[in-house]
Amino acid sequence: MERYRSRLVEYEVGDITKEVLKQQQPGIRKLVLCAHDKSTMQANDGMKAGWGPEGEQPLLKKGPGRGSHRSDIICSTFGWLKEAGQQLEYGKNYDGYWTGELFVKQVSQLSFCKQ
Repeated sequence: MERYRSRLVEYEVGDITKEVLKQQQPGIRKLVLCAHDKSTMQANDGMKAGWGPEGEQPLLKKGPGRGSHRSDIICSTFGWLKEAGQQLEYGKNYDGYWTGELFVKQVSQLSFCKQ
């Protein structure tokens, strides 16, 4: 990251309309920082205790169950890129699991990446 810092687009603190001007080399494109934000949830990841007869264990599912993965991108210039969000249902007999290839596909579909 340090190697690319001079090419990153930055804004003045408190005024996001004023870009911090840096000395640019001809033919070298500016870079925009985009962060990957993800979250995962599973059907049976809740409480492991509950109400029931004293001295007896509650009935619990054997596995974690069906899961949901949400992948979003946060851009340093545009903010949260809502149209770039991807939802994936994972687990046995569902969409599979989130991979690096899916992330590359997600980013490559952004309109400003196609310029």
